[in-house]
Amino acid sequence: MILLVDDGSTEVQRARAVLHALGERVVCLTLSELCSEGGGTPPWECVLAPARSRELLARCWPGLELASALPCIWLTTGPPAAGELAVDASADELTEPLRLALRAVRAERAAPHSLLTMLAEQLCAQVSDAALMVDSALRVVTANAAYAALYGLEAPGLRGKALTDLPLRYYDEQGRAVPAERRPEVRALLGEGTACEYRFESPGRSGWVSISSSVLRGPAGEPVAVLSLQREVTARRVWAEARQETLYALGQMAAGVAHDLNNALTLILGRTEIAQEALREPHPALDEVSEAVLAIRQAALDVAGTVRRLQDFARERPALELAPVDCAELLREAAALTRPRWFNEALRRGAPITVEVWTEEVPLIAGGASELRDALTNLIFNAVDALPQGGRIILAATACAEGVELRVEDTGLGMPEEVRQRALEPYFTTKREHGSGIGLAMVATVIARHGGKLTLESEPGRGTTVRLFLPTTAVAPPPPEPVALPARPGRVLVLDDEPGIAALVERALRQDRHQVVIQTDPRAAIHQLEHEQFDVVITDLGMPALSGWEVAAAVKQHSPTTRVVLATGWGGDLEEEHLRRASVDAVLAKPYSFSQLRQVVHRLLAEVPP
Repeated sequence: MILLVDDGSTEVQRARAVLHALGERVVCLTLSELCSEGGGTPPWECVLAPARSRELLARCWPGLELASALPCIWLTTGPPAAGELAVDASADELTEPLRLALRAVRAERAAPHSLLTMLAEQLCAQVSDAALMVDSALRVVTANAAYAALYGLEAPGLRGKALTDLPLRYYDEQGRAVPAERRPEVRALLGEGTACEYRFESPGRSGWVSISSSVLRGPAGEPVAVLSLQREVTARRVWAEARQETLYALGQMAAGVAHDLNNALTLILGRTEIAQEALREPHPALDEVSEAVLAIRQAALDVAGTVRRLQDFARERPALELAPVDCAELLREAAALTRPRWFNEALRRGAPITVEVWTEEVPLIAGGASELRDALTNLIFNAVDALPQGGRIILAATACAEGVELRVEDTGLGMPEEVRQRALEPYFTTKREHGSGIGLAMVATVIARHGGKLTLESEPGRGTTVRLFLPTTAVAPPPPEPVALPARPGRVLVLDDEPGIAALVERALRQDRHQVVIQTDPRAAIHQLEHEQFDVVITDLGMPALSGWEVAAAVKQHSPTTRVVLATGWGGDLEEEHLRRASVDAVLAKPYSFSQLRQVVHRLLAEVPP
């Protein structure tokens, strides 16, 4: 729309006739009418006015720079100066000059935006991250292909749209929707923080995104546009929250595990005293001593099992390792692993929970026992959370048409239908600050990786039942337990900074007529290895002076044929490649039995030339 300042002069009348002939939208106002309207931002595209009214027109908009904010074409009957148009001619002769003048004004007004669009497209095309540029009015100037792919949108259709019209919603760490006035691009224009992470939802996509926004300014420092660089961080967030879930679970179990360990130690201490008292008698009751020894052994095995399950629970598992899995045994292990939470902790808060394990003979499946154990642990913890007043949890393993069905059922609070339908969605939680909302989603992912499916049944006040259906796969049966075999006598060096453990190893190996030398100082052991020949060296891994890795390297340097056994409480966490590079021939994971020790030595001696 064009403003024509009408002072009744001939040049103005001629210009109006030409503008109407060109089909332009024209508003004619006198100077007095303009001044009566007051200030504000002029709504016109440009102004046509007699050159003599230049100063009077400027007074109508005090503080407004007419040359830049409101382009003007000044009409004159004399020789034209810069920015003026001579109209001392007929209307026909004025048509083309006026058309050209309007085209120049419009090109000048469009140039900055066109230049911005061109530069924005070139800039966004050069970056690998998702890139979005909006102008100072928060309309999309351009978006690259990575931005469109991130949110499942069509890049060409975004240009010119208002930022708030994009089919895209953000949510903060607490799950609250981010209002339009708090979006990263708006905050950048306001001079606030420009880096943040949000959960997003868009057509067909959801996840987490990291956003960094920068304001682009013009020559006078005015904000011209905002460049927003975005990168999806869903995988990192899921990994971090999964680890947080694991740490939370371990923290929940810590007090109960201490309770179980103290119980086992009390049993060991008490049975040891009973055995000692019996042996002091003139005629020891050997049956009583034997019973005490068996109880001590079982308590030690129980403690070792608790520690092993905790290690399995917390260990990193980057890939699914397929192996034969007994689902019924896995269910019993999960019940034992979570006992500190559902028994000890619940009892302490006065809300007892009973867990019933129902199992039958079920076929083996091929899968990852650790991942499935984690999934069951998560489901049991969810069931405990649903029983704030106590109650019952049923764990069942049965054969079914699909293969094996594992069931985790509780008599707790249950879920309304709208919650049940969303329970498997990532990040959906009703636990507020006590949950991340990825537990059930991770369980579903684990079961899907095993080719199975998960169903969820729940009703308010009637509890929840989760069913896991796992297909059976032809899988080789687990290898039989090794049997200790007598070995040919050999020379064995036992190195352990705990003299009691070294003495036990010596006693076990002397049963097979091995010549055993004990060392508790790794430096002394290496010195002895330099002057004497041994067939096998059994070394502890964690020692103050030198580590087992250093001892193994020294052994192989002086005697490449000597076999090295690494005895450690971290046996399950050692990588095969690391063991191979260190020339370690075997690993004994503590606690180990005499039978396991003798079997390893027998095997290694068979490899050593007599």
